[in-house]
Amino acid sequence: MPPAPTRRAVVSPIASASDIDAACTLFREYAATLPFDLAYQSFEAELAGLPAKYVPPMGGIWLARVAPGNLAPTPALPPRAAPAVADLQACLGSHGDIVGCVALRPLSSTTAELKRLFVRPAARASGAGSGLLDAALTFARAAGYERVVLDTLKDMHRAAALYRSRGFAEIAQYYDTPEVERTVFMGLELVQTA
Repeated sequence: MPPAPTRRAVVSPIASASDIDAACTLFREYAATLPFDLAYQSFEAELAGLPAKYVPPMGGIWLARVAPGNLAPTPALPPRAAPAVADLQACLGSHGDIVGCVALRPLSSTTAELKRLFVRPAARASGAGSGLLDAALTFARAAGYERVVLDTLKDMHRAAALYRSRGFAEIAQYYDTPEVERTVFMGLELVQTA
């Protein structure tokens, strides 16, 4: 599948051991932003086994890359964005231009779960989040899934707005979590019934 362009980010599936390392790093960065520990999801085992749950043909992990030349503030970005651009250039480090990730795994033959959508804070104006979500949804449709589900936190308003912009709506809880009071469950029907 060719990379999916966004405004300034390019999204592509993981393709190497270094991509898996980058995904692991980003998964850890994502987990560090949460107000609770992901141990109840066997998070460390998930990281140790990457890409295990997320392998094609029914799953995947995608990375968003931003070319360093695309990090300079543009007329579309306000001048106050310059520090964020500098922070992003500093955080690229050993994984070059990789700024975000998303994963998709099967829950059943008809339902996939979207996991670990994360974009480094300094790259959140790059279009990477939209590109990552769109790549995962395109894959889910091509894989024949009828539905995609996810969970997010009630205070992650920008994430929820992005999901809603693609047609996701709140659904009933679909797994047990000790963080149910903080969690919003969402789903998207990929197959429209007549």
